[in-house]
Amino acid sequence: MGVFRVGGVGTPVYIYDDNNAAGGHVAGQPHTFAEIAAAFPLEFAPMQSAAGATFSGTHFQYLCVVVCTIGHPTAGNANVTTLTDTSGADIFSPSGRLQWSSANAATVYTNLGTKIGTGERMSGKNGCTIHQSGAQIFRGTVNMYGCFVDSLASVIQFLNGTGSGMEFGACIFHTSSGYVIGNSTSVNLGFYNSSLLYSGAGSAATSIAMNEAVNTVLGATAPVSFFQSASANRAINGLVFSGASTVADVRPTGTNPNWEMTNVTWSDTPGIPRVAGSLAGWASLPEDGVHEYFFYDTKVVDQNGDPVAGIPVFISNDVELPGVVNTQTLADGNIVFTWNPTGHDNVLIARDHYATGTDTLTRDRLYTVTVNGYGGAFPPSQLHQTVTFTFEWPGRDRFGASYVTDGGSFKKVMDVIPLPWGFPSQATTWVERVAP
Repeated sequence: MGVFRVGGVGTPVYIYDDNNAAGGHVAGQPHTFAEIAAAFPLEFAPMQSAAGATFSGTHFQYLCVVVCTIGHPTAGNANVTTLTDTSGADIFSPSGRLQWSSANAATVYTNLGTKIGTGERMSGKNGCTIHQSGAQIFRGTVNMYGCFVDSLASVIQFLNGTGSGMEFGACIFHTSSGYVIGNSTSVNLGFYNSSLLYSGAGSAATSIAMNEAVNTVLGATAPVSFFQSASANRAINGLVFSGASTVADVRPTGTNPNWEMTNVTWSDTPGIPRVAGSLAGWASLPEDGVHEYFFYDTKVVDQNGDPVAGIPVFISNDVELPGVVNTQTLADGNIVFTWNPTGHDNVLIARDHYATGTDTLTRDRLYTVTVNGYGGAFPPSQLHQTVTFTFEWPGRDRFGASYVTDGGSFKKVMDVIPLPWGFPSQATTWVERVAP
């Protein structure tokens, strides 16, 4: 199986490819937990067979007796090491003995479980269970589906994502010491239909840099905050905060955070703000605070309900200059656009969270939408009238039936705009509301 161990019996085991056919494991041929146990039964000890009944009647179970590291111990190694396992094995790793290489994470690939579906419909089966009493740090390119990771006394970290990054579908993670989810906004992290559960007393996560978190819950019973970080330029999309924070859901502690929160569902804890932080360190500008974006999925139809293509759509608000969106409807009548700051399709900014001195302030957007009107980049159709309307994001500032300051999660806008037949309006004057 190649060179696995630097020292003798009882010393750490490194599972990696040495590209040596004579050694038994050529680069590109994935390792499995069963293969590791067969090579090192005293270090990665089988606790039973799948047919046994000592601990489980259905799963293979293994115990890390020594430190077992997936990946080469030397940073200069260029051979790709892949661990692929769909056996549903249970791994018991006392004192953090199962590790993912920090020496050359770019060459480490981990695939646990079988992926079912993609994106928001993603699930998984045959995923492995990892019980860890020390820190569980995932590095390299990690894909896990239908897995359960329990780090009983230490942090779970997802760091140094490389290549295609990290993807987790239908997984459950639990820790009593918090999470570090990504160490750069360039890391490609995707969580789908997963739960990140935290049972400690501090902040649930100290860093988040994920590109997508569809139907994923960051849950805690009573955290100080769900997400706290001194880093700037954090980006979160589609995360749900579940529980009741005691200070704030989100706490930037650095200067001028400039965070993007897209389609986030807040905890809406009565009397607790969504965002608070080291306010004295923030510049007193909305542009430097936390920016909240939400999904605007809308289509245009005629009076018979049929989609209308090629209709100009012009959207502005009371803060930015006119023309936040300046596009045309597609063949199916849908309005599709990309908000450049986030790079996500069909999102608009709903609210800024910022500070003046020691005060937390918010600034909301009131939007004006003009369909088939003059003044944009595209000429209107002479077959349809102009429709202009304003909207505020639904669902804001409410907890149950009561008004709560800075509470209530915004709701996604999914609407149909009926466009009557007739000539478009000739109006070209835009009146923008001024932010207070």
